[in-house]
Amino acid sequence: MIIRKTFPQVYALESPDRGEYWLVSARSAKWGLNQRKTFPTEELALKYARDLEVQVIQNGKAPDIPKEKTQYAASYEKLLAKLSSYGRTPEEAVAGCGPFYAGEAISLLLTILTP
Repeated sequence: MIIRKTFPQVYALESPDRGEYWLVSARSAKWGLNQRKTFPTEELALKYARDLEVQVIQNGKAPDIPKEKTQYAASYEKLLAKLSSYGRTPEEAVAGCGPFYAGEAISLLLTILTP
């Protein structure tokens, strides 16, 4: 029997082994979700369904891009903004730092090795 008809749906089901349980079905191509979760009480199932609905309303469709990649892209954008005032790209900044750090390493080694 369906308890909640709006997305995500909540169903009351009965199993010969477990008795009565509630299923939250959040399967939608529109929102990019494919979740089904069971709960021992109706209250827990309805709370989970409401929370999932709020999450979908606030965040929209589930992204296909992993969270780490979006964080990396945001960090890269910040770096681009900082370096644009100097007229450089991150790649140019890294290439420019290489010789500097190589020179620092050589001078440090010379100070250690010379008596």
